[in-house]
Amino acid sequence: VVLCCLVLSGLFGLAHGSRVITKVLNASQTSSGGSLWTATNRLQSDLTSISCPVSGECEAVGNGGSTYTSVDGGKNFSSTWFGEFTNLSGVSCPSLNQCVAVSTSGATGYMQNGILGINGAQSWVVGSVPSQISRLSDVSCATNFQCIAVGGTTNWDGTTSAAIIATTDGGATWFDEQTPGLWGDLYSVSCSTASLCVAVGFGGSGQIILITTDAGVASNGQSGWMQVLNPGAGTEYTSVSCPTVNFCAAVGNNQSSPIAAYSINGGFNWTNVGIPNGVTQMQNISCNTFGECLAVGLDGSLLNSLNWGQSWSSQAISSDNEEMTSVDLPPNTSQGITVTVNGVVLTSIQFPGPIVTGVTPAIAVNSTGYSATVTGYGFSSNDTVAISGYQITPTAVTPNSLTIAVPINLNGKFDVQVSSPTLTSPIVASDQITVIPPNTPVATNPVSTYDSADPDVINVSGTYYRFNTNSLGNIPTWKSTDLSSWTYVGDALPTLPSWTNNAGGTVWAPSVIHVANQYDLYYVTKDLSSSAQCISVATSSSPSGPYVDNSNGPLICPNQSSQVWSIDPSGFVDTNGNVYLIWKYQANGSTIESTLMSSNGTSVAGTNVPLIVQSQGWEATVENPDLEFMNGSYYLFYSGGLWNSAQYGVGVAVCSGPLGPCIKPFDYPIVSSYGSIWGPGGETVFKDNYGYWWMGVAAWTSPYTSYSGGGKRYFDLISLNSVFGMEQALGPITGVLPASYFPTISGLSQYTGYYKGTYTLTAYGKGFSTTSAAYLGSIQVPYTIISDTEIQLTVSNVNTFWWVPVVIVSSNGWSTYDRSLLLQSPYPRLNDIGIIFTMANEYVPVTPTRICDTRSSATIPPNYAGDTLDSGQTLNVQVESASGIVPSEATAVVLNLTAVSPSENGYLTAYPYGIDQPATSSLNFSAGAYAVANMVVVPIGAEGKISIYNFQGLTDILADVEGYYVYESFMPPSTGTYYPVSPTRVVDTRKGATDPSTYAGTTLAGGTQESFTVTGVGPIPSSGVGAVVMNLTATNTSSDGFLTAYPTGGTLPTTSSLNFGPNQSVPNRVIVPVNSSGQVTVYANVATDFIVDVSGWFSTSGTGVNGSYFYVADPTRIADSRASSGYQDAGLTLSGASTIGLGTPDTVATVNQFGDQVPSGSVALFANLTATNTKYPGFMTAWPSNLSAPGTSDLNWSPLETIANAGIIPLASNGDFSIAANSTADFVADVSGYFGPLV
Repeated sequence: VVLCCLVLSGLFGLAHGSRVITKVLNASQTSSGGSLWTATNRLQSDLTSISCPVSGECEAVGNGGSTYTSVDGGKNFSSTWFGEFTNLSGVSCPSLNQCVAVSTSGATGYMQNGILGINGAQSWVVGSVPSQISRLSDVSCATNFQCIAVGGTTNWDGTTSAAIIATTDGGATWFDEQTPGLWGDLYSVSCSTASLCVAVGFGGSGQIILITTDAGVASNGQSGWMQVLNPGAGTEYTSVSCPTVNFCAAVGNNQSSPIAAYSINGGFNWTNVGIPNGVTQMQNISCNTFGECLAVGLDGSLLNSLNWGQSWSSQAISSDNEEMTSVDLPPNTSQGITVTVNGVVLTSIQFPGPIVTGVTPAIAVNSTGYSATVTGYGFSSNDTVAISGYQITPTAVTPNSLTIAVPINLNGKFDVQVSSPTLTSPIVASDQITVIPPNTPVATNPVSTYDSADPDVINVSGTYYRFNTNSLGNIPTWKSTDLSSWTYVGDALPTLPSWTNNAGGTVWAPSVIHVANQYDLYYVTKDLSSSAQCISVATSSSPSGPYVDNSNGPLICPNQSSQVWSIDPSGFVDTNGNVYLIWKYQANGSTIESTLMSSNGTSVAGTNVPLIVQSQGWEATVENPDLEFMNGSYYLFYSGGLWNSAQYGVGVAVCSGPLGPCIKPFDYPIVSSYGSIWGPGGETVFKDNYGYWWMGVAAWTSPYTSYSGGGKRYFDLISLNSVFGMEQALGPITGVLPASYFPTISGLSQYTGYYKGTYTLTAYGKGFSTTSAAYLGSIQVPYTIISDTEIQLTVSNVNTFWWVPVVIVSSNGWSTYDRSLLLQSPYPRLNDIGIIFTMANEYVPVTPTRICDTRSSATIPPNYAGDTLDSGQTLNVQVESASGIVPSEATAVVLNLTAVSPSENGYLTAYPYGIDQPATSSLNFSAGAYAVANMVVVPIGAEGKISIYNFQGLTDILADVEGYYVYESFMPPSTGTYYPVSPTRVVDTRKGATDPSTYAGTTLAGGTQESFTVTGVGPIPSSGVGAVVMNLTATNTSSDGFLTAYPTGGTLPTTSSLNFGPNQSVPNRVIVPVNSSGQVTVYANVATDFIVDVSGWFSTSGTGVNGSYFYVADPTRIADSRASSGYQDAGLTLSGASTIGLGTPDTVATVNQFGDQVPSGSVALFANLTATNTKYPGFMTAWPSNLSAPGTSDLNWSPLETIANAGIIPLASNGDFSIAANSTADFVADVSGYFGPLV
């Protein structure tokens, strides 16, 4: 494994304008795993900060008025004159496409064309900064658009105040963020996500540590930054690094002694640690996502840590280095760079090279004798070139170029890598070559120079038809057979219906689909009767038209005033032939909606369902939807931002089906302005003749972003077959498997695993036959080659609790991954496939306690009173230490989550704070419901918080803690372990009940309660029981009300376990502690019957030797019986029985399903079961597939109701469970955890 690190030195304490010589040091890996740092050359400037978005590509700044770029890990630097200001103090490069710099004078600048520039030339632009900012010391960019910079402001009386500014447009404009009235300066800032940042500094009251969890913007207009407790008198942190939402490390000085510290909860609490003797003054720190950290000091010290900064050791460096000021470890690598006060640059990268910076030509027609030139650094005669693994010996070699002959049989778009005996080159964006068959026309962007707004492309038997909005007609149409040459066909819709205006310029945003032996053209036009922008449909037997619209009015039109729109229609046909229409609805905000259409697509057959709402900073709107089924998943592409700006771009959401739900996996656009292509949007996604996916966009050519002055929106093509992103030269391509190739991982046998114990992990793909090593992260593991397409890794006590990449090394090079899996992995990374390691957890029951109530009159607790959730809003709820119930050791919390008085049909999703919202639901509700409750298990996220998302409408929420999970190492042996049992009914108060009859006829009156014994009943043992898992059902209800379950003899809690309306049957899963006699009490505030079905129990201390432990899983959907859901059991709607009882069951597999959250050997599943598309009252039951159906229920519903209930479902030995209903309904199963043995 090659490790590389670089060190920068800046000029502290020197007078302005002074210059010193800068030199570069180079290092190589030693046999003991340490680093040896040596010098290579000098730079003519002092340096203060450095940032490397990937290994080897770095940007450095300093006091000389120039920025410095290295693409070979610090061996060589090229300079760019900044010119506007000379004292640059900080730089942050979130990607190769973007860097942002700040200066001691308070100014900022941002790159216009990335580290590699256009034709090797960079360009910097000065940003607009609030006038009161006096100086800036550091900047951190979590994305290409969102950055935080910190420093200070000099007040009128000479005092200083901490200053924070933020940008959401990549550094062009900055706005001031309020700080909590602090005197002093901020030295350093680190953002692990776009919203989670930590800043440190020093002021009149001592150490300053500030944290924001919402990008510094609070909803109440106050400061979004909070100050945490001072870690100790005299402490002064000078630098902080937070590579993840949980882990941060810092260095600084405590009076005359250097210090280091770490935090495991996102910066809220800090622990100071010792550092090696001989270090006198610390200055800067950088950590990567593997837990490796480097720290440097003004005394020339260079320290490293391998455990998130919890312990440190010294690195050996050459003796002539002093006053080191900045260090950077690129994310997800062990490679870094650091600098010193006299401008020295040190690196531990093994260079010379090779590094690839480009391929010429990037696209070419393959024929005999075809050659290409690979450019870069550090090439030698021992190097070989691989095009997607096809090994080629260069015909000519220079240190900066390799000439290669491209094999005749190689056709397609491929990565280019150069291999040396010691190192394989990293891949950067330009390192690709497209080789196409002879006589194939080549398309170069823009492929059409006529104005081409709102493009829509369909492929009809090898001919592409493109429909646009422009002045040539209502729907101008072109066709092509090669995506390169386009011929104008004519106006596809020459005549409009009478209800709209037949004048030109009133028709736009076309979309064409082929269904039921005809072509449907959806388009937008004005309804003369309402003046609203509405959607209509025309049909034709030919893709080019003419299309005819004989309608008497719009197909879809807004039902409000003329100020709202229904626009940008997009048709979609699923694999079963069902037709859907997706469009933009514009009112007080923008929403993408979807509905089911008739079989021929010309009339609406369903109800409107929102898919996504405008919710991210870069989205001035959401519009131009395009839904596609790609690689087994539904992707909703959409445009965001302002169409007449360079900030316009394309985003993507991942959906469970054409009717949602959908989530946005990224908080930034996947396609944005690049080089001279500005504001790409209005996307259309389609397949070419060879099965490759393309995106067509309308984009401006700089400097235009409007039609004034001659601007046009040209048609550009983007390949979606590698990583989503803009390409500069494209063409239709085919693929031929190379003769030899690098190992490529296309999947794993599981994506989660136990953190300790020994088991086998299987990787699938190709190129494994020549494997020489296998790694989990940086840990080398034993392996067994099964075949060229399969390899088994032995996993043993990995001692990590989070995601690590899986890497296979062969004689051909390092493994890549199948990029079609980019959004399919449950934990998508841009460069790797990996596995999540989890720990065993034990359960701690508590008396139910309310920690959140958003109703305006709430007093228990009052923290969230008035925070009613609106459409698309998320509430972050503090769980850890809330009401003194949940300790910091807790890993997950068990909540009874309630939606109160929702205004529309919708759902809530609860998930760990700090991660992307999952495509699952925790609680479903109907408009006007009194209150709807469901038990959820939610992993506790960053800062001890969880997030609760509301899909649509207004609703209040309640959150009551029933218990929590902690790692088994924090508990006595076998305490809080779980025992699943066959579901058994223990209480039924209905008149005439016989199973059991003990409580028959004991209907609860309002304000009364019933106590009953659960231990020693049925499968529940008589002793050793700490809590029982019950499905509590209220039935024969008299009015709006609730039930509360609690241990008998305890005080009645101020919480509810179950809410209901009149004449309903409503279930909810609860985990209830039992008293010393094994009893539970149920209280009702209004008259009702109730039923209790037990399905498991948790042990008390010293019992439960054979119990199961809980393992947290990322919320994942594993089954959905709705047609075209794309999930397991799709189309297998549950049918009720012809007589009273359950209908034919469906079988649900949990192992190896959708992200593989549940490993083999699991004994029970924590899942949220949802019933939908119900017609009649009914109930649903789940049980192990190897057993008979029990006489119990897991979920009850009323006609036409969508309702969810959590369940701990016992599994058969193969991990399957059965599910059945007594009336017709679809079901959805979302997993958030599982129970299994301690490994």
